[in-house]
Amino acid sequence: MDKPVVALVNITSDLRQALKSILLPGKFKLFETESGQHLFRNLRQRKAKLAIIPVAVSGASGALDTVSRIRHHGLVVPLILIAVHSSEDQAIEAFRAGANDYINWPCTDSELLASVKRTLASPQSISRMGPLVLLCPKKKTFR
Repeated sequence: MDKPVVALVNITSDLRQALKSILLPGKFKLFETESGQHLFRNLRQRKAKLAIIPVAVSGASGALDTVSRIRHHGLVVPLILIAVHSSEDQAIEAFRAGANDYINWPCTDSELLASVKRTLASPQSISRMGPLVLLCPKKKTFR
């Protein structure tokens, strides 16, 4: 069986290393892309199983726009947003935009893996199966 693809989008090296240590031990493949726009083009070409979209420290608008655009165009990939600075309103906005889950970063390895497993196991996700995608904020330290 092929490993699910993980797309890393505009990601910092610190977060990249943290996520590789959590997600790569024999479970996922990675590819990197430089922007949400580039990601959007690549989602149609790659067989994504899940998208993880970190929310920038400066605000959620870029991540929410990406989620909305993915949903608006009918792309069927489950989406998890990871927020460095979170609020209840931001979480509600994420779900309204079409996210399947929303978690705070930093999180434990088990919290991230539980979110991934829960999202992939959800009946809603089955129709949205499609690389694990990471849109990351520009920040030097995440843990």
